[in-house]
Amino acid sequence: VPPVDSVLGRDAKTIGALVDGLANEGLGLVFHDKFATNTIVGSSNRYQMPIALIDRSAKGSPDKLEVIELLDRAAFEAGRNGTAIVYLKFSDDLAAGILEWMQSPRAAGIQMTPVSAMMGR
Repeated sequence: VPPVDSVLGRDAKTIGALVDGLANEGLGLVFHDKFATNTIVGSSNRYQMPIALIDRSAKGSPDKLEVIELLDRAAFEAGRNGTAIVYLKFSDDLAAGILEWMQSPRAAGIQMTPVSAMMGR
């Protein structure tokens, strides 16, 4: 099976059909930056379908300190760009890292919301 970016990134007709079908159902797309090609973004704009790009993610299951560091970088990005989407697989360390980070001064002014709440922006 070819990688997602090699199929979707080159076939405007397939992308248009995918985006059209999703938009008709009131759905959107969330992509990791490297998969959000100009064709995909252009199609989502043409069909007025919400699209969101993941700004930060971690491979595997990061430990608590890695979660805190990732959230610090995402908070900086959110301060600069207005939003930041973080994708992480759930683990006990993730929960502990989020709880600790939310109690720190670095979390001041940051609101965690579901991705769907940001997609209408």
